[in-house]
Amino acid sequence: MRLVSRISNNSIFVYFALTITFIFNIRTIVFPTNYQQDDVAELEPIFFESFICAFDWGDQHPLFSGFVWTLAQLIQFPEYLLSFFILSISLLSVALFHNILSKQFDKNIALLGSIFLVTSPTFITYSVSLKQYSFEIFCSLLCLKFLQERNKDSLTPNEIVMYVGTFTVLFLFSFVNGLVIFILLLFLLKEKNLKLILSFSAFGVLLFFFQSNLLSKIQRVSQGGYWDNFFLNTSSIENFFSSFYFLNQLFVKSIISLFIHPIVTFILFAAILVVFLKRNNIVNFSFVLILSLYFLSSLRLYPLGGGRTDIIFLPFGIILIVNLISFFINDLVHLKNKRILLFPILLFLFVTVALLKPYYKNENITPLLNEISGLYNNPNVAIVTTEEQSHAFLYYSQKLFDLGRSPEKGCSVRLNIENLFIQKDNENLKVINKVKEYPKVVLIGIELPNTKGQYRIVSKQLLKENYYIVNEKLFPGYVKAIYFDEE
Repeated sequence: MRLVSRISNNSIFVYFALTITFIFNIRTIVFPTNYQQDDVAELEPIFFESFICAFDWGDQHPLFSGFVWTLAQLIQFPEYLLSFFILSISLLSVALFHNILSKQFDKNIALLGSIFLVTSPTFITYSVSLKQYSFEIFCSLLCLKFLQERNKDSLTPNEIVMYVGTFTVLFLFSFVNGLVIFILLLFLLKEKNLKLILSFSAFGVLLFFFQSNLLSKIQRVSQGGYWDNFFLNTSSIENFFSSFYFLNQLFVKSIISLFIHPIVTFILFAAILVVFLKRNNIVNFSFVLILSLYFLSSLRLYPLGGGRTDIIFLPFGIILIVNLISFFINDLVHLKNKRILLFPILLFLFVTVALLKPYYKNENITPLLNEISGLYNNPNVAIVTTEEQSHAFLYYSQKLFDLGRSPEKGCSVRLNIENLFIQKDNENLKVINKVKEYPKVVLIGIELPNTKGQYRIVSKQLLKENYYIVNEKLFPGYVKAIYFDEE
């Protein structure tokens, strides 16, 4: 008991243990042979002519895309360097979160909250992804840290400038960060701290400057489609509570990987109620952010329970949960010997890690590219790939075969593959008309189990155009190639 207590008091050891746990959890999915197509899409800026082109292409994460372009100027194939950098931000987030919790709760509660983070399926998945989500959770944590430091009146003018500058950069890395920063500004307005309000005025200018981008993103999300099932249903009281139960279940599952019983879905709701009994500044802030998530979801402005869309809210959900646990232990039970908590916490850790099965979609397109490489620029063969798969196709083609790039109009450049055609939504007929000029066609797509791939649309049309299937091949990661000949 005494040894365990000493270990828990050693912050360096705790950071080390959390780091090892995190690395152990990601070991099976980190640095894959090929990144899945959705991740590879983020590497498209490497084909652009300038940083400005990449920045403009970034849409909701302009600086992140500019950062990818910059890495490509330093190293030819930057995906692993980018992944390493994102992993570093994730590890920094773990240390920062534990530091925040340690200053707000006792060491046992801080350890438990940190374990929630390093075993979070959502956090783990997007820590190895080539996307900007690690910067989102880091922004949330930095806002919490700012509130903590400000309470101590220890912020110097230089520190304020540092925070404001960092928040500005993080906003440009992902516009979603603007939501958390905006609520932080509301907290400052409430307290009428003129110095801080003026310091953050630059952020308000940024919001105004990028308002069209923000409105465009909100419009795309609110229109539904994929995100339709991730909005709280307000059509009736019954539908509201039904959707609340389901979506809250998904959100809590992102936090607590050990999902024992559906009753855990009410944990966050109970934690919200406890806020009115046991509160402090970061708990209040977390409370407002979680309520904002529910509110925006009910207005169809932000999805709830969407996995990657939840990651920015994970720290706030965890804080509310550990605040509930702290209230139970310290205020209801009045547990005197807190060291006894270490054993169930460590047991929870071991069981969680043992049962945790992190998932990364394996889409290894390299074997297919090796097989069809001889068909590149063949005047008798048309190569057709779906738009979603085209990112991985183009990226790994130039990686394997060092194909030349030909400039296109504007910023973009493309690989010099004359017989390559990309199947885009609502342009299937256009693609068909082009490939009909070729006696042979190779159709490339991806089809996960129990789904129908987009490539099937072109396949059916080719069969109607007097082509017949010569061969079909399935490659690792459900990548598929169908070979056609003209009758």
